[in-house]
Amino acid sequence: MYWYIFIPAGNDVGDPNQYTRTEGIPTAYNGEKNHLYAIRTNDDKGKPVLSDIELIVEIVNALRSKKDTENVLLRATQ
Repeated sequence: MYWYIFIPAGNDVGDPNQYTRTEGIPTAYNGEKNHLYAIRTNDDKGKPVLSDIELIVEIVNALRSKKDTENVLLRATQ
């Protein structure tokens, strides 16, 4: 599994083209967390696999709770 930084061209977290794979764990953000920052998932030719329902649920739960999870990191701004 790899970490991918979400670099939105819009707000479609389900578009694999809006993510960039990164080496290692992205730097965590302090303060208010209300926007998707990074996800950890499997790789498909350099793009994140976004078809995993468990990951989608984890993203939604992280955004609702405004707290990072094991596979989802949040930040204050997009």
